Amino acid sequence: LLLCPVRIESDFSAYNLAPASLTQSGAVEYVRYNGKSEKPSLVWQTPQRAEAAAQAETAAAAQPSVRTKTHTEYLPPLMRIWAAGVSAMLLYALISWLRLRRMTAASLRLQENVFLCDELPSPFILGVLRPKIFLPSELNDTQRAAVLAHERAHLARRDQVWKPLGFVLLSVHWFNPLLWLGYILLCRDMEYACDEAVLRDLEEPDKRAYSQALLNCAG
Repeated sequence: LLLCPVRIESDFSAYNLAPASLTQSGAVEYVRYNGKSEKPSLVWQTPQRAEAAAQAETAAAAQPSVRTKTHTEYLPPLMRIWAAGVSAMLLYALISWLRLRRMTAASLRLQENVFLCDELPSPFILGVLRPKIFLPSELNDTQRAAVLAHERAHLARRDQVWKPLGFVLLSVHWFNPLLWLGYILLCRDMEYACDEAVLRDLEEPDKRAYSQALLNCAG
């Protein structure tokens, strides 16, 4: 529902399977046959009845009286505010991506999809379909091995796909504080899960070295 907030309409409905009759007022009455009573269980509006209601509303609006605005009259401004928020979020993502591309323009390939860069403050993954791991050049061999194991755990979990998808969802629902909280917790849990996946296969001395390497990168 959050990924597709637009209501999808269709002519197919379960009500089409129920017996119906058209009354003089223009309403469709669906009758539930239970062997005891044939009292309609549902009255559904038809275009004729809706048109009559619209005409009555128009006539009432024409009368000189104080009329309160309905929620539909406020919808366009709210839609503009929502669209502005979505545009701001996506613009921020685009600027961040261009900034990372500029920072990694002079990177040096270390392995197949691992690159070293002098200007990076911390390691990260760039790309969705063909992700690349970028590491700071100042890391020593021990730190590099630990950080590389962490980033590869991200790739194994497909975090380079789920994290941008979460940001797109956040951009659409930027007005919802629960989505902000969920996105923050999602990013935190991704880091915790990768740390647990790497530490699970290490011995005690290597665990201390791995933790120290991550602390050095965070600092």
